[in-house]
Amino acid sequence: MKYFGSIYPRSCTSRGTAWGRCLVVGAVVLAVMLGARSVARSADPEPESFRPRVLEVTVVPGDNLWNIAKKLAPSRDTRYVIYRIRKENRLASANIFPGQVLRFPIDLAGE
Repeated sequence: MKYFGSIYPRSCTSRGTAWGRCLVVGAVVLAVMLGARSVARSADPEPESFRPRVLEVTVVPGDNLWNIAKKLAPSRDTRYVIYRIRKENRLASANIFPGQVLRFPIDLAGE
């Protein structure tokens, strides 16, 4: 079996400064790759213009989701509006409390 050589570039196989240079270059490449990954991860996946805009509604005593949905989107199916309000606010149930701020999708309002 014939030996074709090292997997490392020739400049990295000798001892001394060449090996240190390869380590530095490798560390820089790794740092750049990790930095690019963190920038890509922190970049906003959805630009502001594509996000559905919302209206913030503060719950007052006596409010419930049905009344809020009827008031803000009277021409839409109330059940669908409640579903969207719960989805937008990540509500596990229909229980809401005075002082709570609910986000209401603007695309539902006034239709």
